[in-house]
This record gives sequence, structure tokens and C-alpha cells, in this order.
Amino acid sequence: MKLYLLNNKGVSGYLDKKAEVKQLKLLTLLSRDLLNGNAQKHINKIIATYKQSGLTNSNMVFAFNNDFNKAVFTNEELKSLKSLIEHFQKYNIKVGVYSEKGFYDYNQVENTCNIIKDETTEILSYRHYSPLEKLMHAYCKVASREYIEEDEKRENRSISRSIYGITNSDKIVCKGYAFYLQALLTQMKDDNLKCFVNSFGMITHIRGPKDKIELSSHATNIVYIDDKKYGVKGFFHVDPTWDFSRGKPKTYRLAYFLLNLADINKVYPDSVRDLDYTEIIEKRFGLDDDEPKIEWLDFCMNTNWTLSCSLSLDGTKLKLQDHVDKMHQENLGDYLLSRQDFIDFLVLEQTARDCKNGKGSFDECLNKNYELAQKDVKKLNVFKSKKVISQYLYEHTSKVDMKEIVDCLAVVVKDFEKGSKDDKSKRMYEILKESISYSEYVFEKDATSDFVKAEM
Repeated sequence: MKLYLLNNKGVSGYLDKKAEVKQLKLLTLLSRDLLNGNAQKHINKIIATYKQSGLTNSNMVFAFNNDFNKAVFTNEELKSLKSLIEHFQKYNIKVGVYSEKGFYDYNQVENTCNIIKDETTEILSYRHYSPLEKLMHAYCKVASREYIEEDEKRENRSISRSIYGITNSDKIVCKGYAFYLQALLTQMKDDNLKCFVNSFGMITHIRGPKDKIELSSHATNIVYIDDKKYGVKGFFHVDPTWDFSRGKPKTYRLAYFLLNLADINKVYPDSVRDLDYTEIIEKRFGLDDDEPKIEWLDFCMNTNWTLSCSLSLDGTKLKLQDHVDKMHQENLGDYLLSRQDFIDFLVLEQTARDCKNGKGSFDECLNKNYELAQKDVKKLNVFKSKKVISQYLYEHTSKVDMKEIVDCLAVVVKDFEKGSKDDKSKRMYEILKESISYSEYVFEKDATSDFVKAEM
């Protein structure tokens, strides 16, 4: 099914494109909230409008947008979705779910929901897991999934990226790993364990007869955890994609588990740091002479509230925007804004900067910024600063020692590898040995990870 996503060109844009592609259908995205309201009435109004423009029922496809609320559908939502699909099917109109530029029908969506719910129930059934133990068990499950790319000639890219794609196929790439982990942890409904999908830009030097530089993005996760049993609290970077051991299918390591956020731009060895690629990137993004020159493409945590991958270009933000349903955007930014300590941090940081720049006394600046934050914290200039936000995340994160990782693994590996022939201590040794060995390869000498310093 070939789809044209409704955009700011409206129905006329679709009709122009349909003149070139006869089988093209118009895809209209709907807010997921409508599943809890009168969705049928809302869709009927849109259908009436489209018919005035000459569209027939067979031209129309409606999908509930699940791109930013990654939680699986509730039983009530599934029931509503099924009812809508059956109703509009009588009129030759397709209804389904949209995720990562892919359309999914009811059976696929229901299967995904059942898989996530069942796997989460299984994880929680072993014992009274602490937040760190829940995270590690889910992470081991996700990282042990074999990395398989889609067939670009025959398959939609969504099949390896969307939670609905990866649970209805054997395909999975970095976005799929990230959304898979997020779905499992979200389903656990633990306030002391939150998971966010993180995207950042990468420059890769492809070495060979014809050297070239490739600009791409990579998806990982940032997790917030507060575990009193192990004394682990704060924001950490995890990368289940890179912890899948590609040389040994269905095995995994913990080299990228609970990394300090300061290490993000130290752990990817193929990134280019010594080549002049300014002109290449400027041409790629069409920057004109009036814009700042690019000195270095840094790894950028998705904390500046953009809707997709954000590339930090020497202080200039280039946003790779995608069609969104803002009503359902759930990211690290939204979570931080719910924390009073984060808002207080921004107010004090802004006050310190204002005082330094002679904008008034400390009390005057503090009162002004506090009142501004009460109205809209996004109005504070420091809110847009990656450096300030990163500083907050670092300062609110505890140091994790190897002892905590080993103690947690001792609890989890027995549960996760229940059918393994290896005894627990041997399997733990294998996992940690490979993790440490791999960490020593990918980390720079000044990295802070304890995996680098540990000895087996």
C-alpha cells in the first residue's frame, strides 16, 4: 500500500502526487486520545470534507499516531480500535496505527501489545526486583535480540524500527532496540525507572579505495533510575544495539550499560575528529554563507526538546523535523520539566549568569527569573543550553562501581538465562569478561567507565 501523508499542502498536494502514482492513498494521522472519545464522529467529519474535494472512500486511510506515546495500547483502546476498523471496513476505508512511517493493522498492533505485556509480566514474575534489576533483565532481553536489517528493496524501513515492526518480524536496528527497551520499561509502570529514546548525529569515516565521510544518526536510550538497594540514582546512557554481540548471535555484553553521560562522545571509535568535513556538511544541509561555519559535529543528547534527531553544529541547532502529534510527545525534556529541582537549577543558573552580566543584584535577578519560570520556564535563556542541561544531568547522577553491576548481574543472570547449561558464576564471568574487553577497545583513556578500570 503506497501512502501519502497529509501535510501542509493539503488534499491538493495529494491529488497532484496521485496523478503520478495511481495507487496512492491519502494517510491522515489522528490523535491517540480519540480512541477514548468519539473517534467515529471525528473521522466522519474528515471524510465529508475529503469527498468535497473529489476523494473516494478507497483513497482514504486513517491511522492513530503512536510515534511519541510509545506505551502499548490499553485493552480499552484496543477494543475501540477494533470497533473502528470493523465499522469503516464496510465502507472500504482502512483504519490502523501509524508508527515510524509505517502503517499497522489491528492484528499486528494486538500482537505487539500482547508480546510487551507478556514479556514484562515474565520479568516481574521472578522475584521482587529492584529498579536496577528490572532494567538489567529487560536490557539483557533486548540486547540478546539479533541485529537484522530490513530488505530495502522489498520492506518498509519501519519494520526494523517501529515497536510494531520488530515484534511482528525478525528485523531490528538501533531504533528498534531503543523502542523495544522503552516499551518494556514503560509497561513496568515504576516511577523509579524511566526510559527515553535518545538520538544523536554521527560522522563516520568510511575507509577504503575511495575514502568518504558519512553523516548519520544513531538511537540509544537515556534511563533515569532511583535504586535504593544498590545506591544507584540519576541519568545514564545505555545502548542495547552496540551491546548485541554481532559475532555471536543471541549473545550480549554490558559494555554500554549504565554509562556516565559524559562518556557518550568517547565510545564510538569510527567518528571522525581530525578531518575537514565542514564543506561536506554545509552542502548536505544547504547552509548559506550567513550562517556559522561548522567546526565539529558533536554527539548531542536529545534534551533540547526537538522532535527528532538533533545535531549540534558549533552552537547552531539543525533539527531534522518529522510529522508529529505534539499531544503525545513524551521525551526526557517533558520528564525534566516535571521535576522542581530541575526548574530550581535553571533559575539559579540563569540568575548567576544575569548577575555576572550586570543585570541587577542577586535578589533582583533571582526574583525576576523565579517569576518568569513560574509562568513559563522555557523563557529562561539557559533552558536552550545543552551545556547547562548536561551539567544538571551529571550533577544528579551517582557514580556506579563494578560491585553494583556484578551484584545485580548475580541476581538477574540466573533468571534471564534460566535454560542455560552454564552455571551462574561461569556465565557471569563470560559476560563481564567480554564487556570489559570490549570497553577497553572502544573507550578513550580518559573515559570514566569503571568497566575500563576493572580487571578480571
